[in-house]
This record gives sequence, C-alpha cells and structure tokens, in this order.
Amino acid sequence: MSLRGERLREIRKSRGYTQTELGKALGTPQQQVAKWENELQDPSAHTVGRLAVLLECSADYLLGLVDTPTEHLQQTDLSEAEREVVLLYRRRKLQELITRLVGEIATPRGEP
Repeated sequence: MSLRGERLREIRKSRGYTQTELGKALGTPQQQVAKWENELQDPSAHTVGRLAVLLECSADYLLGLVDTPTEHLQQTDLSEAEREVVLLYRRRKLQELITRLVGEIATPRGEP
C-alpha cells in the first residue's frame, strides 16, 4: 500500500509546513519529503504514523483508505481476507504474512 503523495502535499500545506520544516520535524531531508509527495518513494510504516501525528490526520487518510483527514478505516470495512492479514501483522507473524501475500501475488485472480 502506497502513500498518496497529493494528500500528503495538501495536508502539509494546510497545516502550514514547508517540505523543509516537515523534514526537520521528522529528522529527514527536504528531498525525502519531496520524493514521498511525488510518489517516487514510500515512507516506512513508522514514518507514516509519525506523519499522521504531526499533520493531525489519520494514517488511513494518507494511504488513501478513507476520504477525510480525520476518518479511520473501520474493521467492518475490511473483507475477511483483509482482516486475517491485519491480524497476522498485529501478532507479528511476519513470515506467515509474507508467505500468504506471496501466494496471493502468484495466484491469478479467480483461481483457488
């Protein structure tokens, strides 16, 4: 899942940050913020969380999962398969999670 660069840019500006100021607050160079906004690179999950806190919005908004800055994705918005993936991540069963995701990538849609 990728960060939505345009959303980051818009909310950064609306909160009164320049790229340089936001980078400084995160301990990263302005050029890195520009790469995120231009979708040339994705920040780590940890950094997405820090961005959400600094910019007073939800990480779900920055990732394009919801449409308003303070809205959060609800568990009921997820399919059963998506809930299972989230649970694997939360339980830190990363090897099982990766195996599952690779399996989904390797299996074309519509096939068991």
